[in-house]
Amino acid sequence: MRSPWYQTAPLLLFSILLLGVPALPSTAAENGNNPQPTASTTAEGSDPISLIDRALQSDAASNRAKDLLLKLRDRAIALQKLEMDLQLRQQIAEQSIAASREQWATLRHTSTPNLTQQYREVVQKQPEAAAEWLQRTEEKWLNEKSRWENEIAALERQTNDPPAELTRPIDPPPGTAQAVQTIAQLLQLRWEKAQQLWQTVQKLETQARSLRLQIVEKQLEIATAALAEIDRLRPKSSEAQARWQNDPLWQQIAERNDALKAILTQINQKIDALKQSQEQTQKKLEAFQQQLKRLETRAKTHGLTPLLGFQLIELRNALTEWRNELAQMARTANDALNEWQQIEIELVQAQQRHTTFAQAVEARIAQLPPEEQNAARQAFQRLLEARQATLARIAALRNTITQTASDLEATTAAADRFSQEALATLQGFLLWAKSALPWWSVAQNELGAIVTLTLPLLKELPKLASSWQDGLFAAAIPFVLWLVWWFSLRSLKRQCTQILPKTFPRNASGSRATVALLLLSALQAAGFPLFLLFLAQLVRHAPGTSLPALGEALTQTAFLWWNLHFWRIVLTDHGGLLQYRYRIPETNALRIRRNLLLFVWVTALIATLVTYLYALPPHEESGTPLRSALLIETLWLTLFFAWFFHPTKRADLFPRLPPFGRRMLWLVLLLPPLASTLLLVIGYLYTAEAVLIAYWRSMWALLSVALGYDLVRGVLDDRWRTVARRKMSEARTDTTAEPLSAQEQQKRLAETNQEIENGSRQLQRIVRWSAWLTLGALLLWFWAPLLPALTQLDEWVLWRYQEVSGNETLTLTVTVADLLFTLVALFVLTLLTRNAPTLLELLLAQTRRLDDGAKYAIVTLFRYLLITVGMVWILSRLGMPWSKLQWLVAALSVGLGFGLQEIVANFVSGLIILFERPIRVGDIVTVEGISGKVKRMTIRATVIETWDKQEVLIPNKAIITGNVTNWTLSDLQSRIVIPVGVAYGSDLDKVRHVLLEVAHAHPNILKDPEPSVAFIQYGASSIDFELRCFVADIGVRVQTHTELALAIDKAFRENGIEIPFPQRDLHLRSVAPEALAALRGIPSSPTAPS
Repeated sequence: MRSPWYQTAPLLLFSILLLGVPALPSTAAENGNNPQPTASTTAEGSDPISLIDRALQSDAASNRAKDLLLKLRDRAIALQKLEMDLQLRQQIAEQSIAASREQWATLRHTSTPNLTQQYREVVQKQPEAAAEWLQRTEEKWLNEKSRWENEIAALERQTNDPPAELTRPIDPPPGTAQAVQTIAQLLQLRWEKAQQLWQTVQKLETQARSLRLQIVEKQLEIATAALAEIDRLRPKSSEAQARWQNDPLWQQIAERNDALKAILTQINQKIDALKQSQEQTQKKLEAFQQQLKRLETRAKTHGLTPLLGFQLIELRNALTEWRNELAQMARTANDALNEWQQIEIELVQAQQRHTTFAQAVEARIAQLPPEEQNAARQAFQRLLEARQATLARIAALRNTITQTASDLEATTAAADRFSQEALATLQGFLLWAKSALPWWSVAQNELGAIVTLTLPLLKELPKLASSWQDGLFAAAIPFVLWLVWWFSLRSLKRQCTQILPKTFPRNASGSRATVALLLLSALQAAGFPLFLLFLAQLVRHAPGTSLPALGEALTQTAFLWWNLHFWRIVLTDHGGLLQYRYRIPETNALRIRRNLLLFVWVTALIATLVTYLYALPPHEESGTPLRSALLIETLWLTLFFAWFFHPTKRADLFPRLPPFGRRMLWLVLLLPPLASTLLLVIGYLYTAEAVLIAYWRSMWALLSVALGYDLVRGVLDDRWRTVARRKMSEARTDTTAEPLSAQEQQKRLAETNQEIENGSRQLQRIVRWSAWLTLGALLLWFWAPLLPALTQLDEWVLWRYQEVSGNETLTLTVTVADLLFTLVALFVLTLLTRNAPTLLELLLAQTRRLDDGAKYAIVTLFRYLLITVGMVWILSRLGMPWSKLQWLVAALSVGLGFGLQEIVANFVSGLIILFERPIRVGDIVTVEGISGKVKRMTIRATVIETWDKQEVLIPNKAIITGNVTNWTLSDLQSRIVIPVGVAYGSDLDKVRHVLLEVAHAHPNILKDPEPSVAFIQYGASSIDFELRCFVADIGVRVQTHTELALAIDKAFRENGIEIPFPQRDLHLRSVAPEALAALRGIPSSPTAPS
């Protein structure tokens, strides 16, 4: 027999003072001050959990005492949770009793509604609507009756079974330590207090249930009386109606009416179900909000205690399950709307059928004798009126069901948003909340629990012989796939061996071979996982708990094995990519292969143990064995990576990295598993799991991004080399200008080569930064929940702004996180605008449908579009959406139109040129007397390179408004005109024949249109002709013109055709005698002296 509490009070008080109150400071003792303990200190000292934790940390406690203390700690946590639940139930029961008493005081004097008087009023006002009113009223009371009957059944099924925790008193075994017995007695007092609270709650809940049952029975009585009164008010079938009820047409209409009534009942039930779901969702939402608020208050007031950590985990699990329910409710609301659309189609058909029935009734009545037609018409008319009333009632429910479904969708959406925010808040709390005791205090218990929980597998294995048939159908699919894999394994290995040498060099063909190797390796690695899935399906349906948990563990291990084994095959099998693509020596690749094989096997075995323990149902006596299993995994990862990536002993693994880089990589790969190990030892189980999951995901992301970067770079480099070869070929064969000297030709080739190198650097910069940004985004996604600073950035508000959405004005905020995100977006935008046109040019270079000018226009417009969209999006993130920016843009447009008129005109003209394309890059044009080749087009001007290698900037406005000659706009053909003059007396037919022969003999001259020779005039000293012919490409025009001129001169010499010099006739009117004598050769006489 237990001692009463007052006999053990001194002993309990002494234990509390001994274990719970810390030693007073020496200064206070010396000064004679006796500080009073605060409320939190007193609560902590009297809390059995804190007493147990202090006793566990004491070195004087034996292993047996620690085991007992751990069990007492579990009971203390369970009692604390039970007290909280009972207090909440007591509060709910008291509120229910008060509400039921108020409702009963109003309901006890309520009688059946006066339906007779209401029916008479309807008959007097609208006699034709009396039948519809009766039907609608009857359905209303039928629903009420069904509702109360269901509630009575639910109340009768309720039981007040005591909680399992109250059925087991706390009795420590004899012979235990005094401190353990003291704590047990303290817990026994709390247990007795919880029993008293349970008895109070039981009485209150019984009273509340009795009051509610009394109210529901009264409501059921009222509904039954109302239905009886409706039955008395319904007109009885006349003899004429009874006669026509056997008529086939009558039966057909009645069956359709019954079907419509069933649809009406179904719609009402659906509406009630939607309303009930909406109310339950709203209540759950409010309950979760209150619970989260209460836990947040406790966390801020008392800190993140282990008990609070357990409650946070339970709330998180409840919210996770609730989110699945919310998704199901959203689908239910959507299904209700879809069903109503189908019902509306049926209503249209029913209306059409109603007209058909009316015509059939008239035809049927016309066949009757005149004395029976009136009675038959009245009987059928009542039947059709009832049908029309049912159709009208179904149509009237349209707004109700759509509004109810919309309300459920809105409530579900609000609940889903709350659940997302609550889960994020809980995750922030759980990361810093202890969920277990320090490992060294419970290590023996947890390791023993692992053995205890794995031994039942041996006991349940014989049961598999009688239950394996249940999972045979599910196991057939992986078994068949495994057989297919087994028979194709040799072929897969042979193809991988053949493809491996083709993965080098690292170009497009090597990248394609690498992708093929990845697919084949994925198939090759799927064998053992398929076999594990086959075993998992067999044991998953076995009786008990251990074998189904093992099936779940094997399923998870199958996917982990496939992932690890896939990378091992890709990197090291038969040399792998490490040897063939990345040129690692064969001996190093073989050693890495053996190390990775060991890593795959050990990691898979440990993962099987972890997932098996995770899949088991919670066991009160097991402690937290999952923590010890995770500790084994983190220790294995720490030791393996510390050895495998050692910066000095394994320097040959990364020979290109400097020693400092190898040390940093070693630390980065080693810190997360080491941190998880320390967190598990301290007791932060949830945080360690989050770190471990983020670490695994980061490893997969690092491998995938690195391999993807290598493949994409190989493909783009190979394509760019093709573009570079084409550009160099065009630079060597460019004959649009006059022939260049060797020095000028070398200069042109050097410029082209520099342009190619710049494009290659831009392309590499795009790929490199894309890989870094992708990896950074993935790592930020994985690790952001673990970094409280990142979460805090989203709470620091910089400024607020308002935005109108529909009829609502929303107040939005811009935080530090938004500012940092926009800075990153601005960096990405700058990177894209500078380098993305090169990538776009590379993609457009593969098509033959576009010329160089079209490609240049697309690249330029893409840059403008990218800048515009990017800046608008960035400004909208900073609180300046387009709805506000458009007025600023309009004002700036007016100001720029006056102040920068010429610049804006040139910019708009540049856009017109890009869209209309009167000139293109590479065209040969003549603008304002300047001829040359269009080199590039900028925002303000177009650059034309003359034949003297001078670059002239022509404003875009001058091109749009002035006269422009484009020699290559629509056709590259060009006409060559060579004027030729021959001496008078030459054979003109022969001259024409020789000119045509020279033209036809040249390979660049087109046959269509044919060359022609035109007579121009009789000149002063020659007869003038013109040789007119065409070339296909204006690029060879100058060269062909020169070659034709030389060929004409040679042909004229061979055929004796003279090209005369210019001739002049001189007529002299008077000549001096001396000059005349000189001309005739007569010496002149000396002149006499004067």
